[in-house]
Amino acid sequence: MTSDSWAICKVSDIASSKRNALIGGPFGSNLVSADYTDTGVPVIRGQNMGYGRWIDGEYAFVSEDKARSLAANIARPGDIVFTQRGTLGQVAIVPDGKHERYVISQSQMKLTPNDELVDALFLYYQFIGPEQQAYIEAHKIQTGVPHTNLGILRNTPLLIPPLPEQRAIAHILGALDDKIELNRRMNRTLEAMARALFQSWFVDFDPVRAKQRGEAPPGLAPEIAALFPDRLVEVEGRSAPEGWKVTSILNFAERLSGGTPKTSVQEYWNGDIRWVSAKDVKNSSGSFVIETERTITRAGISSSAANILPANTTVVTARGTVGSYCLLAEDMAINQTNYGLKSKLSVGGDYSCSSRLPTLLLGYNRILMGQSSTPLPPTHCSKQRHFCPNLKLLLHLKVLFHHS
Repeated sequence: MTSDSWAICKVSDIASSKRNALIGGPFGSNLVSADYTDTGVPVIRGQNMGYGRWIDGEYAFVSEDKARSLAANIARPGDIVFTQRGTLGQVAIVPDGKHERYVISQSQMKLTPNDELVDALFLYYQFIGPEQQAYIEAHKIQTGVPHTNLGILRNTPLLIPPLPEQRAIAHILGALDDKIELNRRMNRTLEAMARALFQSWFVDFDPVRAKQRGEAPPGLAPEIAALFPDRLVEVEGRSAPEGWKVTSILNFAERLSGGTPKTSVQEYWNGDIRWVSAKDVKNSSGSFVIETERTITRAGISSSAANILPANTTVVTARGTVGSYCLLAEDMAINQTNYGLKSKLSVGGDYSCSSRLPTLLLGYNRILMGQSSTPLPPTHCSKQRHFCPNLKLLLHLKVLFHHS
């Protein structure tokens, strides 16, 4: 015990006395993809981690009979799940109200905490903290795919305050996370509104069509409506508002590349620079990327093709799920599966098109072309041609987004 009554213990000390309170996933062939069904008991896999405090995402399922045969590998609401192989350091709590029980896969471990000693939410916050993350990193097994095991988890040291303090700490941090999640939902709603407005103005040309019919564009202030022409013409084989040009996006944005430091050199990793992968871009859902799965150091930057891109740069995936895109919330590095687009456009010193301009043009391209699995060559940006409207109109759109 410490002087302020915080106790030093191991994970095994705060596990429930119930059978299989601290357990890994099924052995090898006991759970394979052929066992998955469309309904039944959900299986917690790697893709169900990484959603914050709670297990979430799309589940695979197994039948009730299969779940009964894996009774030792069952997780229930309030249990804590850890990644055993893959993205080490991930931890999440099994939520209430969705399913009565879950099967954990071979890549996870499960702890049923003793609720008379510890609060599950407090444990979650402790395990995502820097000290525990550093411990996991320092004790991982490097052979093959980096992994850990039950023995390491069982002996992981913890510093635990009295239960009332745990609950108070968890309550405060949980309230902050709730506020963050609310803000994210609001941002997603605003992003959806922005995409709908973009579709109307720059893809469907609704204001132009309204003026062509002799009507006032609905919902637009007169000074904004005046920036739209009153007829459509053919431009390079496509209908476009009169006066709009078709040009390469590289006339408005600089293309930036990324890279990956050597994964075998530890001093290149776990630094203070967020490193954006294609998965991070996809997870951002067309909005700002704030967190990344991995970080790198300044040494990693200088030893590789990676560069630090400024905040608000648009990042687009060039391999994998091609066409996913996001904005950087702060200065970050990207890997070579992505490329960045940084706005370089200003108009007469009075109007500046912020770095949202590339995002707007990319949004237009995405709506028309959809997403593809074919890798994008480096020449993609220069060959892709986009409608460019009145620059004052883009400025008005920027202001609308900023105020929202």
